Amino acid sequence: SIYVTHDQIEAMTMADKIVVMRNGHIEQAGSPLEVYDHPRNLFVAGFIGSPSMNLIAGTVRAAAGGLHVETDDGVALPLPAGSSGDAGRSVYYGVRPDHLTVAGADGFDATVDVVEPTGADTLVFARAGNQKICGAFSERYSFKPGEHITLKPRLDCIHLFDAKSGINLRT
Repeated sequence: SIYVTHDQIEAMTMADKIVVMRNGHIEQAGSPLEVYDHPRNLFVAGFIGSPSMNLIAGTVRAAAGGLHVETDDGVALPLPAGSSGDAGRSVYYGVRPDHLTVAGADGFDATVDVVEPTGADTLVFARAGNQKICGAFSERYSFKPGEHITLKPRLDCIHLFDAKSGINLRT
C-alpha cells in the first residue's frame, strides 16, 4: 500500500521505502535509512531529519594536510583524509546535528546562541563564523549563550553538495 504524509518521523518509522517528492518529481527513493544516510541532493538532505542537516556554504580549498571547505568568513571545515575534489569548487558542506561532537583543538570554533534540553538529547544552536549550525548531543553539557566551543564532525558522515546542481558529490 502507499501512504502519503508530510510527517517525516511518521514516514521514517512506518515505511519500508520512502519516496521524497518535490513539485511532482521524485527526488529520491529508498529505504528510510538509505535516504537519511545518503541524500542524493540538497533538497533531500534539508528535508529528511529533525533537526535538519546543517548545510554550510563554502569553497573546497587545498592545504598541506589535504582538502577542507572554507566558508566566506574563513571557517575551515575538515574533510576526511584522502578526499579528492576540485579546489575552488563552490559547495555546501553537510553534517547532521547528531554527527557533531564537542572536541578539543581539532575541530572548528563556534559560539553558542541557544541551548534546548529535550530530555534524551540537548540541541545546541550556534554560529561558526556567520554560519548557523545545530548540534544534537546525548551528553549533558551546560553551555551558556555566548560561550565558545569547538565542534568536530564525524568525518565518515560528511556530505558535499555541488553549489550549482545541488547533487551530493560523496555518494
